[in-house]
Amino acid sequence: MQTLIAVDLSAPYHEWVVERAIPLATVAGGRVDVGHVGEDTQPTRSRLNTLLRLIPERIRGEVRIEPGPIAERLLSWSKELDLLILGPREPSAIERVLRGSVVLKVLRATACPVIIPRKPYHEDASWRVLVGVDLQGKFPKQVIEMASTWAARFGGRLDAVYAIHDPLPAIGDPELRARAHREWVAAREPERSALQALLQASCVDGTCGQAVVAHGEPEDALGELSSSYDVVVVGNRNREGLTRFLYGAVSQNISWKAHCDVLTLPTANLE
Repeated sequence: MQTLIAVDLSAPYHEWVVERAIPLATVAGGRVDVGHVGEDTQPTRSRLNTLLRLIPERIRGEVRIEPGPIAERLLSWSKELDLLILGPREPSAIERVLRGSVVLKVLRATACPVIIPRKPYHEDASWRVLVGVDLQGKFPKQVIEMASTWAARFGGRLDAVYAIHDPLPAIGDPELRARAHREWVAAREPERSALQALLQASCVDGTCGQAVVAHGEPEDALGELSSSYDVVVVGNRNREGLTRFLYGAVSQNISWKAHCDVLTLPTANLE
């Protein structure tokens, strides 16, 4: 395994990113490099070497410094990596309109899995992992297989959620609203059973968890559920047609909304 922690030295939290990335990189195994896109100066190299020394010696790699543009360089690196770890820096509204975000550009076209750390720490040795699955999509089995491999590395169990954009009507009465929700869940039992069967057939031994069906957009369902998990896993394949322009890719949106770490898989490469 070859892992790279991409560091933005202009961001105030770059040391936090490296510290949070260490348990993720340790799980991945292999060698861990620290990379920065920019000019290779002595002060820059010195700062990166200080960050590199935070990584345990048994997995410590080297410092990489190469010129940008940043997104293009990170995407180039991703072709030779097994895992890329990025900080969760979010662009301002005007920056998103004018230039987009480096993170979002990378998630859209990465050649390797990308992790964005969000939780300050993990409480348990066994991590809870949630994967978003589109039962109507082209590659639900492959997505689960890839997510299960990572769940096994994390020493955890993998739950799967299928989100259906079929929201409940606005109901003011709490009791009636709860009843409507129970009826909706019962009506979606065929989809939940199909997802559970796919999960059991596709998971690495010991990682199979529970299937859930949720209503709403995938990123909303994943964002809401993410507070109960350590890692949310999504593919980077875009939506089809008009919804792609209206909503963007799920991986892009969940990278802002999740309450836990986000692992994006390069499922666009399966096309």
